[in-house]
Amino acid sequence: MQGISSETANGAGYALHRLRQVLRRWDVVACLAVAATFLLYPNIDLTVSAWFFSPDEGWYLADHPMALFIYHGAEQVAWIVGLTLLIVYVTGRLRPAWISADRRAIAAFVLLSTLMGPLLVVNAGFKEHWGRAKPKDVAEFGGHAAYSGALRPASQCASNCSFPSGHATVGYAFLAFALVVPRRRRLWLVTGTALGLTVGAVRIVQGGHFLSDVLFSGFVVWFCALGALYVRDNLTTRAIRERWSSWRQPKRLRPARSPQ
Repeated sequence: MQGISSETANGAGYALHRLRQVLRRWDVVACLAVAATFLLYPNIDLTVSAWFFSPDEGWYLADHPMALFIYHGAEQVAWIVGLTLLIVYVTGRLRPAWISADRRAIAAFVLLSTLMGPLLVVNAGFKEHWGRAKPKDVAEFGGHAAYSGALRPASQCASNCSFPSGHATVGYAFLAFALVVPRRRRLWLVTGTALGLTVGAVRIVQGGHFLSDVLFSGFVVWFCALGALYVRDNLTTRAIRERWSSWRQPKRLRPARSPQ
């Protein structure tokens, strides 16, 4: 029986090292824990949604003034913040003396993160192709669609489906600031999480989303923000140009030691 080659051993050791690094991240551990919880207990979503549904009154908090205010307000906030960031970036490019390069870079990154996470991955990706019916459409709450557990693709919805929550991404989008404003990292983490959960809670009481839709919406936005950070640091034109320049530069020779 032949022994394991050194290359294979080194490769396995590196893979194990990387796995340990990943599992030390709080965000990965939290996501795996939430995923395991909903996979083991898929009816949690039905239990939570049932708190806000009555056979006689339906979703009795759906039209509450505060719920409607947050529901419609989230859409307005998304437009206002997006346009503001775009104006900051464009103005900074045209009039560098008006807006510092740091603020322009922050605006560009948050716009990129929003484009990747809330717009493309969540709304254009998962919500259009995952097929999970919303609470108000499933048979358990008076609808005609079949209930499907979290993280399980289904065919009960054709478009604008339940998984994950699109409205909640408006709040979670603020998490991107935590990656580019290190002095206020904790503040932005708390702010983005609180806003996302608040908007998501409104969608739960309205029968628009399950609890898992809201929670995984946050994870998707956060990991997409990390992806945007990688793109900014490695795949932008400037980053590629800097790497190419560093590769072309010859290594400096160390000065020879004088004989003693």
